[in-house]
Amino acid sequence: MKIGFIGTGAISEAMIRGMIGCAGHTEPIFVSKRSATRSARLGEDFQNVTVIEDNQEIVDQSDWVVLAVLPSQAEEIICDLSFRSSHTVISLVAGLEMESLVHHLAPASDVCRIIPLPPIEYGVGPIPLYPNQPLVADFFGKLGTVIRVEDESCFTVFSANSALMANFFEWTAWQARWMEKSGVARDEAALYASSFASGLVSMTTRCDANQLQALSAECLTPGGLNEQVLSDSRRMGWFDLLRPPLDAVLSRLKKKE
Repeated sequence: MKIGFIGTGAISEAMIRGMIGCAGHTEPIFVSKRSATRSARLGEDFQNVTVIEDNQEIVDQSDWVVLAVLPSQAEEIICDLSFRSSHTVISLVAGLEMESLVHHLAPASDVCRIIPLPPIEYGVGPIPLYPNQPLVADFFGKLGTVIRVEDESCFTVFSANSALMANFFEWTAWQARWMEKSGVARDEAALYASSFASGLVSMTTRCDANQLQALSAECLTPGGLNEQVLSDSRRMGWFDLLRPPLDAVLSRLKKKE
């Protein structure tokens, strides 16, 4: 299976590194020259990665085509390309709904959307998929947790929630900065904060929906430290502060659709 990437940004690089390093994909991967430094690096690092300047040539040589261009450029770029009915096309373009994709990509009929995140490079993290394409789901199951979404409006919610990624990294980095300011050595603070996040996240992946909602309560002991911080955070409305920006992102995505 030959895979072509139209657009070679950070997430494309993470996917390609995951495909080769975690999924063991050894067949040809074609990448566009756009982002020349990144594409050149991939070509140098992997024998099965070839940099091609012309997008149509990438499409012509590929069995699967990954659309990884900016939303503002997507339709213009897609309209200039010709696809085969045998193509499987995987779109990473936020806000470009299936109806538009199917229209622009015809006669290709195996079309789907996914939301990969940077940890896909290491074979972990959520990968929402809409609609369910069994072959795509099986392949990306080697690169993370595939969530087969049945409704495109739910897929849009997942897309909006992915905007919390930078907040998560900043929250972890903030903890390291707080510990450093409180007297902990910089490297030790960073190691603790990152391990703290990794360890707690690993617990959540072992929970079902009900267990997830109960985790915070299980950390609490009357008069304990966790109870103090959680109670103060709730009293300040700390968790509700993210609702308006998330709602705004969701509204922005829906307008694009």
